[in-house]
Amino acid sequence: MKVPDFIKDRVPGILVREEDFRKTFHPIPLINTPTVLLGTTFASAPILSNYFSSRHLLSGVIPQCFILASFGIWLGYFSQKIMLRHRMGKVKYSMDYMERNKHKFPIKEPEYFGDPSWLKHFNRK
Repeated sequence: MKVPDFIKDRVPGILVREEDFRKTFHPIPLINTPTVLLGTTFASAPILSNYFSSRHLLSGVIPQCFILASFGIWLGYFSQKIMLRHRMGKVKYSMDYMERNKHKFPIKEPEYFGDPSWLKHFNRK
């Protein structure tokens, strides 16, 4: 998906490229929540169709269930992948924003355990 440059700088959460996603993210498992839910929903459609049409429940169901369940698993896998790419795009956008505007953020020295500001709440009276 080619996104124009003037949109990339303004819109948060643009999908990251497929290559960047594969380089930085772990492989998506085939068995996850969207694949299971969509697979079972699509596989139960022919059985429910036979039930409401007053036919035998299992007549001609196996090929239909197999095709629809595989389509539901495919749809769930790619929906999960698109959601993860969108979240990664949000993180990338926020990191790019911080990189572009790092001169606006105040630089703070790290606090150590022996500093008075760190120990102030321990010395209350």
